[in-house]
Amino acid sequence: RVVDHIDRDPSNNKPSNLRWLTYQLNSLNNDARNTFFCRRTTKWAARVGISGKQEFLGLFKTEQEAHDFAQAYKKERFKEIYENHLNEPRSKISHEPVCT
Repeated sequence: RVVDHIDRDPSNNKPSNLRWLTYQLNSLNNDARNTFFCRRTTKWAARVGISGKQEFLGLFKTEQEAHDFAQAYKKERFKEIYENHLNEPRSKISHEPVCT
């Protein structure tokens, strides 16, 4: 199990902002690795990690479009988990793509 910061601010260690999650739930909660720039196509790609494997979701004109699609895909694919465990409101954060 890992400690998750509900508002995704690692400096906010108030007890009301912390919760225990399994590694799998925490990985669903993390959107930092959902997009990367594909040099070959000069487009942004979306992907999600599921059970240790990367699932390619498609190519998009902008990083935001790729990110939004990946987030929507995860929420639909893991709807029950999001509704029961990850439904805390959170502030919008910026994210950095991981290039491959």
